[in-house]
Amino acid sequence: MTDYEKLNELIENGKKKQYELIGKEFKGLSPSTLKVSNTNVNKMFRELNVKTNILKLEWINNFKLMIKSYLNKMNPNTRKNYLSVIITLLHNDYDKNKDLIDDFVKESKTNYTEINLHTKSDKKCDDDRILTLEEYINFIKKLSKNPINQMEYVMFAILRYIPMRNELATLKYIKNKEYEKLTNDEKNSTNWLLEKSRSLEIIRNKYKTSNYHGKIITPIKQPLKSIIVKYIKDNEIESNNYLFINKTKTGTGDVLSENALTQKLAYISKGILGKSLTTSSIFKILCCDAVKDYGDNKLINNEIIKTLTDYGTMRGTNIKEIIQYYIYGNKIGDNLSEKSDE
Repeated sequence: MTDYEKLNELIENGKKKQYELIGKEFKGLSPSTLKVSNTNVNKMFRELNVKTNILKLEWINNFKLMIKSYLNKMNPNTRKNYLSVIITLLHNDYDKNKDLIDDFVKESKTNYTEINLHTKSDKKCDDDRILTLEEYINFIKKLSKNPINQMEYVMFAILRYIPMRNELATLKYIKNKEYEKLTNDEKNSTNWLLEKSRSLEIIRNKYKTSNYHGKIITPIKQPLKSIIVKYIKDNEIESNNYLFINKTKTGTGDVLSENALTQKLAYISKGILGKSLTTSSIFKILCCDAVKDYGDNKLINNEIIKTLTDYGTMRGTNIKEIIQYYIYGNKIGDNLSEKSDE
């Protein structure tokens, strides 16, 4: 048996074990699939220029970093085929290679995201109703100078750095000393702005996709931290009280509902910008800014994936939904958010 045939046997056997692990019937690989897979493995092996036997699969682990570097030079669609055959070969000894398989599967998932971005890059963020991030930041700066709109200024500033949904309206400010006295049920029944001795963090238990993503804890960094601390001090907000209140003419106020938040954000932005902003459209602004320099002739920067993943973690959505609905979707209002997530 030639080395070519032996490699085919490894590919076939690895794929069979993959199918067995997921409980799927394996009917064999076609000659053309085997030929392409074999060719890709041999081409990669030659490019690595390593002194070992291609049939001794330890070389995949030993030269993992070199393999990743080689793959990163490819466009996402080509890289997909190479990652697939690497994962298949490693399944020849699943127990031994489990961690390495998981590593390359993670690479494959990231690559899938890149494929989605790559194949539609000419259609991304094709909506003239949204702002650029620079325009949005300038809008926030303008709001900061108006004493009447300080609450709205803080809302828009929070959404710039922590792009949550309308649960922003429900945040309760609390100091750590009081928070620690709460029961677990009390802690888990509310969305908190928690002040510790040297830090602030937002803890969200109640939001649209909480059944999927659970509790989200987001540290608040500068400059947002200083903005919020000043707002709390200026408005004399006491611990265990809501951060945002709809003030009446008599000076009293009502808790801000999520619907009232939407109306308030839209009203203020419409008056200044001529465009109504919502939590969904602001999220789209951030996501579109992350991919603004990405085009058909460029390999995607890993920083783009990281930025979108971080946004998704803060919001409570996955990167697939971000790409499908916020970057390539053509709706930017609250209805988009209602339809898109999970």
